[in-house]
Amino acid sequence: MNAFARSWALFKSTLAVLNADKELLWFPILATTVTFVISAIVFGLVAVVLMTNPAAQAFVAQAAQAAEAGNADLLQMIFFFASLFLYYLIIYFVANYFMTGLAGAALLRFDGKDPGFGDGIRIANSRLGAIFGYSIIAATVGVLLSALRGRSGDSGSAFAGRLVAAIGEFAWGVATFLVVPVIAAKGLSPFAAIKESASLLRRTWGEQLIGASGIGLVFFLIMAPVAFLAGVIVIVFGESGAVLITTLVVAVVLLALLGVMNSTLNAIYRAALYRYAATHEVAPAFSTVLIESAFKPREGRI
Repeated sequence: MNAFARSWALFKSTLAVLNADKELLWFPILATTVTFVISAIVFGLVAVVLMTNPAAQAFVAQAAQAAEAGNADLLQMIFFFASLFLYYLIIYFVANYFMTGLAGAALLRFDGKDPGFGDGIRIANSRLGAIFGYSIIAATVGVLLSALRGRSGDSGSAFAGRLVAAIGEFAWGVATFLVVPVIAAKGLSPFAAIKESASLLRRTWGEQLIGASGIGLVFFLIMAPVAFLAGVIVIVFGESGAVLITTLVVAVVLLALLGVMNSTLNAIYRAALYRYAATHEVAPAFSTVLIESAFKPREGRI
């Protein structure tokens, strides 16, 4: 089976699960909505403070100049990274909370049950400690990666920082690929969940990641024409304000909906992979060949 055929098969399998339980869409919808509201409040408050407080403006300008010159003040750095950590913590907690509920509901569906939105929320509520702990770890990693990406100095040093950050981000994504379904299913501590997720990845050829990328590829092929058509309309009818606004609104809504579906199907796929890893049972609607191929042991490993 070639790459696109595999991607299409995974897309159809996850979509079949979603069609059987459309309430699963509410988890990423709420995650996105809450994240947007929190971000709007945070950045709105920051904007208001900066516009109305000269001392805050001077502080930010001084910090930016110091960072550009490579001699940032320690207290300024601590304040900046502490603020970034708090923001990351809130955002990651919201995302992990709703994705844990989605994974839990999907696992119930795979077991032949008919879960509702409330069942997923109850699972997420029962895992609050693990979700919060994992969010702290994720926020810490996020701040460290941001610090590496934002390194100033000579071009070589800055490039090295961005390269290390890119490698670290990829490694973190690989190690935590199955953390959310692990937490949903077992309620393990954050470190134990990360350890189990990484262990599953080490025993495979990385086909899980390829599958997730395949679903993303299908959505990219759907999103690209939407974005292209919107761009053409804007260019051709750009002088008409009504057409421009309508096109942008429709395009944004469509792309947002497709993004929500992409998140939902990827979460379903990860739950199906975890179920097979834990029980050796292929989730309903999924091809046995597709799921089993994701867990072929590497040569020389047990």
